[in-house]
Amino acid sequence: MIVYTCMKWFFRIFFSWPLYVDIVRYDHTAEKGKIFAANHPTTLDPIILILALKERVSALIAQSVFNIPLIGFLLHKSGHIPVIENQGIIAYNAALKKLMNGENILIFPEGGLSELDGSTNNPFSGAVRLSLEAQVPLIPVGISFSKDKLYQKKLVIKEKIESARFYLFGRYNITVGKPLYFSGKVTDFLVVKSCKISLMKQINSLAEESAIRLFSR
Repeated sequence: MIVYTCMKWFFRIFFSWPLYVDIVRYDHTAEKGKIFAANHPTTLDPIILILALKERVSALIAQSVFNIPLIGFLLHKSGHIPVIENQGIIAYNAALKKLMNGENILIFPEGGLSELDGSTNNPFSGAVRLSLEAQVPLIPVGISFSKDKLYQKKLVIKEKIESARFYLFGRYNITVGKPLYFSGKVTDFLVVKSCKISLMKQINSLAEESAIRLFSR
């Protein structure tokens, strides 16, 4: 708990002056064990959402981010979950264990960055399967910002080239939707597919709402 609080303060100080985070929430459930599922337009979305959400969350984040000095150390010690390429089941089981213990999870269903134009990619099934298996609500989250301030860069992390996007200046809008409650068997392909469609529809709608606020405030 102490390390998690220190991590939030470290990142809050880093982002305090250049970035203005505007968050609107429709989710007021006090249930223990929730899955926040968001679109993923920038590399730093996990960190910004960790700061913006009042709940403590364990985020599923690409292993490459954990390889960044200091940032990776703080994420690891704070209980966040690395997603290793081609070993997603390890991250899935770690997230499921946390949910069964009443902890909250932050996940990006696309498994990578969204499209540059703001549209989302076809999602993986992990978020929905976790919700069905742990019988916990999914909270959709939509992110938007001024795309003209997006900065792209190729990073070399442990001899691997990673494509990164950064948004560090301006308004970063987040809309947290109402909880979605899904039911059915986690092994039922049609149930999982239907739930994925419903989830992404809500995420895209909330991202559009976040975009509208950019020009109305």
